[in-house]
Amino acid sequence: EVTMMKDIKPWLIMGACCGLAASSLGISINSSGVFYGVVADDLGIMRGSFAFHMTIFTFFTGLAAFVIPTLMKKFPYKLLLTLSVGLAVLATIAMGYVHSLPAFYLLGAIRGITTSMFSLVPLSMIINNWFEKSHGTAISIVFASSGLAGAIGSAVLSRVIRATSWQMGYL
Repeated sequence: EVTMMKDIKPWLIMGACCGLAASSLGISINSSGVFYGVVADDLGIMRGSFAFHMTIFTFFTGLAAFVIPTLMKKFPYKLLLTLSVGLAVLATIAMGYVHSLPAFYLLGAIRGITTSMFSLVPLSMIINNWFEKSHGTAISIVFASSGLAGAIGSAVLSRVIRATSWQMGYL
């Protein structure tokens, strides 16, 4: 029984990582394009000006990646994960309430920093810690889940936006 649990636990960890990849990459990044046109039109700005918040998001995700391994060694990952997911969710919800470009840019930076705590670097570290032999397969499955989530998330968010508003899409 103990051996079976030991054999299955890495795959359960991988399943949790699939959920993190789906939310951090799939929904946060891969589905963001559904908002560009409707938000830009509503705010009376160019799409590129609005889409720039995702450039800021990506820039801050990359910057934060440099400190993530240090943070993961200093603090319990469950604490980092809880705080970062909570702040990312709050920043995304806030995007449904703001109507100025600087606010979107600020929220993009906040989302980038917080999302980095549960995306590429930590996911790769977790998989590498739990898998000795099949880590390539496991990491491929984890990151493939982000593509699937992006495809599903884009369709769902498009419907929500059409049925209600872009604000409800962020909520």
